[in-house]
Amino acid sequence: VKGYQGTTGGSLAMERGETDGTHETIDTLLFTRAEWVRERKIAVIVQYALQRHPAFADVPAMVEVARNEPERQMLALFGGTADVGRSLVAPPDIPSERLSILRRAFDAMAADPAFRAEVARRNLDLGPLTGEAVQRLIDDTLDTPRAVIDQAVAISAQ
Repeated sequence: VKGYQGTTGGSLAMERGETDGTHETIDTLLFTRAEWVRERKIAVIVQYALQRHPAFADVPAMVEVARNEPERQMLALFGGTADVGRSLVAPPDIPSERLSILRRAFDAMAADPAFRAEVARRNLDLGPLTGEAVQRLIDDTLDTPRAVIDQAVAISAQ
């Protein structure tokens, strides 16, 4: 619904009864609007992702509602952004040994008990992917057939 400022405006509009729905991130639902989930003030219809989040295991990921492979590919173009998230990137010409060192250092940080304790203390949701997994996701996205991309662009423009 146009006319509301960002997701916060859409959420406030839904709370005021001006709209029947809104789009929220998993983080927002779990940490900023946890009472909506806890008190069942909302019904989550679909997850804008490739896979279900554990906190919403009974809610389908958007790729699950596809009726065929081209639809699944198109929905994966949109849902894949949730899995890429806030990725750390390096230049494309980085030497492979340096890339490997950076990836292993990130994996070690993400597994570090002190780091995980700080994430929990801040009430954050941490579900890091390895660099290899993010690269596969990006490669899969780049391999999407042109016809599927064109259809996704046309639908998005409506």
